Parts: sequence; C-alpha cells; structure tokens
Amino acid sequence: MEPTRDNRPWLFKSGFAFVVVIVSAALTLVTLSYFRLDSLVWFMPVIFLIWDTVFFRSAEMTEDRGPHEFIGQLRAARGTMLAFMAFYAVLIGSVLTLDVDKYQQLRALFEKADLPPYLLIVPLVIASVGSLYLPVVWRAPGATDHAQGVSAAMRALIGNAMLCEKIVVYIFTYLVLRLMWAFLL
Repeated sequence: MEPTRDNRPWLFKSGFAFVVVIVSAALTLVTLSYFRLDSLVWFMPVIFLIWDTVFFRSAEMTEDRGPHEFIGQLRAARGTMLAFMAFYAVLIGSVLTLDVDKYQQLRALFEKADLPPYLLIVPLVIASVGSLYLPVVWRAPGATDHAQGVSAAMRALIGNAMLCEKIVVYIFTYLVLRLMWAFLL
C-alpha cells in the first residue's frame, strides 16, 4: 500500500510558520501598546483573517477532522468568548459600584492611557457576534457517516468562531497592556 501524499500547503504543516505568527502577535501587542499605535492594532487581526480564510476555505485543509472534532473546537472557541463576556460584565458592574474616589482614580488611569472608546466596545461586540449559533449542515454532500467530510457551512461556522476568539483575545490583551503601561509609566 502506497502512502498518500499530503498536498496541503507547507504553511499549515509547519510549526515554524505557527511560531512566527504567535511571536509576531506577542511582539506587536507589546510594541503597539507601549507606543500607543492604535491605528496599527488591526494588523494582526488581518493576519489572523488571512490565515483562517486560507485554511478554512478548502475541504482538503480540514479533512483530518470530522464533525465531532469541529463541534469540540466550536465549543472551546465559544467558551472562551462567553467567559470573556462574563468577565467584561463583571468589570462593568465593578466600575458602576465604585465609590467616587476609586472611580476618579480609575478614570484618571483611563485618561492617562488615552484609549479610543471604540477599542473598549469592539471586543464585546465581536465576542457577542462570534458566539451566535446559526444551524448549519454538518456533513459534506455524499458523506455517509459522521467521520467523513465536513460541510463548507460547518467550516465557515467554526472559522468564524475561531477568528472572533483570536481577535477578542488580541484586542482585549492590547487594552490591558495599554492600561498597564499607563499605570507603570
């Protein structure tokens, strides 16, 4: 029996490419937050979008996963976003219950950090949209059991959830770093 050739692009099989993206994300988070380069904060989310679009557009890229693995990944991505939304709600509740002195201190920190208001709202909106569940067909046309191919709609659903998760975590971390730099410097 002759081994089958893996025709998937090198980019997705290489640990090196993954490490480059992760290290780039870490370096851009630290650099952009330190120098307050808000306009460039969208650079890595665009890279995430390109990576995920190329990966999830093709059935070949996901042929090693069945619907059950996709459901597990979907639950994990949505779980992260739902935890973020709960954390965000606790933060908002905490701010609303602060006494006047503590509120003024927090407000001074936010003013010193000079955070754009839209960056405070975007992670919550993206997490909310990414957590929406839209029913889709799981199996690809012609698949006879759950272990076979996943439909394009299922790939799009999981791709959307995973992309939203990455963007939410990235932007939220950027915000936390901006506040940290304002507090420390």
